[in-house]
Amino acid sequence: LAFSEQFADPAPGAPHRFGGMIGPVEPPAAVAAELRRGIDRLAGALGLTGLNGIDFLLGADGPLALELNPRPTAALDLYDGAVPRGLFDWHVQACRGTLPETPLPGGAVRGFAIHRATRAFVMSAALRLLYQLNENTTGVLQLHLKPRYVDALPSIASRLRKTLEDK
Repeated sequence: LAFSEQFADPAPGAPHRFGGMIGPVEPPAAVAAELRRGIDRLAGALGLTGLNGIDFLLGADGPLALELNPRPTAALDLYDGAVPRGLFDWHVQACRGTLPETPLPGGAVRGFAIHRATRAFVMSAALRLLYQLNENTTGVLQLHLKPRYVDALPSIASRLRKTLEDK
């Protein structure tokens, strides 16, 4: 349906720990075409239905597949709002044998970052508004950024970490 880019949130013993993602992004046309052909062959060979995800690295020699996730992935959050009944509805319908008649509509680039809190906390009203969170948010925090904040993703995550560490 779409391509997204993941970024890491390194930690001791986990240098490639998932930190969030942004999308849609479009790899070079030749790479996108190669990936789509490979994905179609793989899905057919394995009998995959519904939404699935393939993680890959894009290097000088082209894409290198890392893993196949035979289920909806975290990218669901990036594109869910682009479909009237949500992407999970598309997943259920595809599992029942009905593929959507229209492609995923284009839309704003969205992103999210994960901040792993070391202790429970309460966010200020301003930060809750910015991150669209409720007042009871604690523990692992997944930031769903409004589209206009996507360009500031690294600095916003950095400021949030500092805010939480200062409390």
